[in-house]
Amino acid sequence: MFIRGGCVYFAALLQSAYVDAININKELKYNMSIISRIRNNAGLAVIIIAGALLAFIVGDAINNNVGIFKSQDNSMAIINGHKVEFKEYDARTDYEARLMAFKQSPDKPEEPTTQMREQAQNQVWNDLQDEYTYNSDMEKLGLEKLSGQELAEILRDEKRPAREMQQLFGQQFSAAMVTQYYKMQGNIPDDKNGKISNMLELAKRDVEKRRRMEKYNNFMRSIIYVSSLEAKDLWSSHQRSANFKVVALKFNTVSDSSVKITDEDRQKWYNENAYKFQNNDEAREIKYAAFDILPSSADSLEAKKQFDEFWIKLSTTNNDSGFRALAATYNLDTNYYGKNAYPNPMIGDSMFNGQVGRTIGPNLEGGAFKVYKLVGTKQDSTYSIKLRHLLINWKKNKDKIDTAATMHVIDSLVAQLKKGIDFALLANANTEDPGNREQTGAQKGGFYDWTNEKQYAPEFAKTARTTPLGQWGVSKTQFGIHIVKPEDRTNHMIKVASFEVKIEAGKETQMAAEKKAEEFRNSVKVAEDFEKSAGKTGSVLQTVQVSPSQRDVPGIPESKSLLGWTFKGKKGDISDVQLYGNRQVVAIITTIKEKGIPKMEDIKAIVDQETIKMKKAEEFRKRMEAAKAKTKGTVDLAIELKTVDQSAENQTFDNNNIAALGPEPKLLGAVFGTPAGQFTEIVEGNQGVYIAFVEKFTEATSVPKDFKAEQKEISMRLKNSSEYILKAAMKQKADITDRRYLVY
Repeated sequence: MFIRGGCVYFAALLQSAYVDAININKELKYNMSIISRIRNNAGLAVIIIAGALLAFIVGDAINNNVGIFKSQDNSMAIINGHKVEFKEYDARTDYEARLMAFKQSPDKPEEPTTQMREQAQNQVWNDLQDEYTYNSDMEKLGLEKLSGQELAEILRDEKRPAREMQQLFGQQFSAAMVTQYYKMQGNIPDDKNGKISNMLELAKRDVEKRRRMEKYNNFMRSIIYVSSLEAKDLWSSHQRSANFKVVALKFNTVSDSSVKITDEDRQKWYNENAYKFQNNDEAREIKYAAFDILPSSADSLEAKKQFDEFWIKLSTTNNDSGFRALAATYNLDTNYYGKNAYPNPMIGDSMFNGQVGRTIGPNLEGGAFKVYKLVGTKQDSTYSIKLRHLLINWKKNKDKIDTAATMHVIDSLVAQLKKGIDFALLANANTEDPGNREQTGAQKGGFYDWTNEKQYAPEFAKTARTTPLGQWGVSKTQFGIHIVKPEDRTNHMIKVASFEVKIEAGKETQMAAEKKAEEFRNSVKVAEDFEKSAGKTGSVLQTVQVSPSQRDVPGIPESKSLLGWTFKGKKGDISDVQLYGNRQVVAIITTIKEKGIPKMEDIKAIVDQETIKMKKAEEFRKRMEAAKAKTKGTVDLAIELKTVDQSAENQTFDNNNIAALGPEPKLLGAVFGTPAGQFTEIVEGNQGVYIAFVEKFTEATSVPKDFKAEQKEISMRLKNSSEYILKAAMKQKADITDRRYLVY
């Protein structure tokens, strides 16, 4: 692919790396000369220097809690040669988590939740990779930080609001607010606790980070160029077709067990193909046995007994204070819910028109005995409303809202409603509301099921609450003008107490599972014992591959500590019994896959399988060469090889799938690289060894004057995938080492 300017740019990167290497070499030579002078002037100076060095080392060891003779690098990560320390990572994670808490509740930010902290950890890790991977390249390309004017224009844009502004401010966003912020240098009058200023500072940071990366990706897309020759090749791959006959010797016609391979054979295949299995990231494979702690039938009976005792108390308790006393042991939900708002819709619907005291249950739900009781009702100040509506977005005239033009459309629609047209049909044909579609794509006729009015814009909610049922009203909001038809509404609310007794494993069940897991662990001394002991105990072994970027071991929730143990250990290490949730787990490290080309032993199964295929291919090639020397056509050749020839017609180059053979790109390349009327070379393919006789090529009947459409097709394909490909390449170039597991 011809890339305009790309070669120059990447050559600059290589030159930069070369200059860095020269500078490092010069620095090493300089340091060596200093050491030489010190060696020549031994004596008191050496003692003083040695003492100073020792003091430095001891002080560093004390400050960093590291042993004096320990040289291991304990940084959290290395990205593009930059060491990221845990202090930096932790500080940035805490900062991001607090920003998330602020976004969720700007008026009264609370401490970040565990979920927020986990999200912040992922965000910071992605940011660190981007910063240390891309920043130096961005500077070389001249993509400096956004100017104050450019950033202000993005923040003020009301026509195409930045998504960061929409997320933070929603309907409260306005260009005037941003203008005032800049005019007052961040001190906005009546800004309670600096909330708006803080949110704008946050938006500035996020907008700048996103926009700078967009510029970088746009630049990289802009240097992609597709030549007319490449476009012609693409067109030809669609139009030119071949007819040919194939003689095949399939690998599956000879059993693997009949093929003998030597260590030399394995080494030969490995030397030629190991690069194909290069690991871009470190990975490890573990095998684990899990002993689930599941409630027994005795535990179920005990839970039912507890539930029955509680049910008696519940049946005789008819006031909130009594329920609150019971809630110390059993779950009690004291919230009031409007129509269609209760978390369990079926229960809420059944309770909504019931009398206080009504009960539903006991039900067996999610491993628990559960009962629901209606403990209160009230009439709220807000309504839940079921309605239909259609929206006409604001019309504009020279970028200004044209109220008259928008109202003209609304008046014409109202006139149709007055004539008796069905509201749903009118909505489907005219509404500009993006919410008028189901997930399936079907239109909703403007229908919105029971929703509390607080979730609507205030003007819209007022119209929906005050318009008589079955009639329609008109409402103006920031989105446009709405025609609203309320179908039903109610301010009735219910309070439902839900009580449950979970069926949990009792002490005896837990002890039995622990004993079984400990017996398994004690019987396992080496890797081979895992299979034998699993068979004796009836436990199922799981083999999984894990990488440092994962948060848990697959199949074992909340297993960060096991992940950390996996990467801190060595091959053959066996863990103690560890409890994760309701699973007792024993694991063994079976494979360590370092970054780069894997060792032969780490891909032994693949090596053996592919080496057997290589030996079959060698034998098939000899047989095919000997048979071809004796015969002329494919029929005779097939008879000599005790197989049949197969025909392929109208095969195009862009279709790798060959009839009756499947995907065989090497064979296809050989066919289109051979003149008509000749045999191809013998080809080793995916499923066998092949030779084909090319009968004819069918050329396109007409050739276009230019290939601009094909140029555009290839260019768009490359540009659409360029960001993903570039990111993968840049991360590989950065040689990232992820050691977050050190704190697990």
